[in-house]
Amino acid sequence: VVSQDYDTLLFGAPVLVRNLTVSGKRKVRGRTISVFPEKILLSEVLKGLSLTREDLVRIAILIGTDFNSGIRGVGAKTALKMVQKGEFERTMREKLPDTDWEPIMEFFMNPPVTENYSLQWNSPDGEGIVRMLCDRYDFSPERIQKALDGMGAKSGQKTLDSWFS
Repeated sequence: VVSQDYDTLLFGAPVLVRNLTVSGKRKVRGRTISVFPEKILLSEVLKGLSLTREDLVRIAILIGTDFNSGIRGVGAKTALKMVQKGEFERTMREKLPDTDWEPIMEFFMNPPVTENYSLQWNSPDGEGIVRMLCDRYDFSPERIQKALDGMGAKSGQKTLDSWFS
């Protein structure tokens, strides 16, 4: 999976590739930084830490996921120690008694999948592509426009030539 989101590992993606950019740069908190592609193998992470995928999900639940806020003051190192010592369930009962963590665990371990979908191929939304790649990922508008022109997508963005014809 190519993503910036570590949650893909919690869902069981065997390989996560992060920081895959053409420019080698990303915007982080309003600043542009240099980044290098990063390949993470779930099996190596689990083996290196002597964890199961269930343990990794437990660690995530302790520090917080998109589905729960985690325990205040518990970071990755502390959560790892808690899980390695078998203290996950006790800690959850004591620190987050109102959090029903089992459905969160189940969601990561067995995510809902739909077989009921249909694919429809439409013309690309050139304007949306320009907005996403340029605004969010700092691509060059000219470069994106040239690529869109090559595939016949309409972006709604005028080129300089259009003003003189």
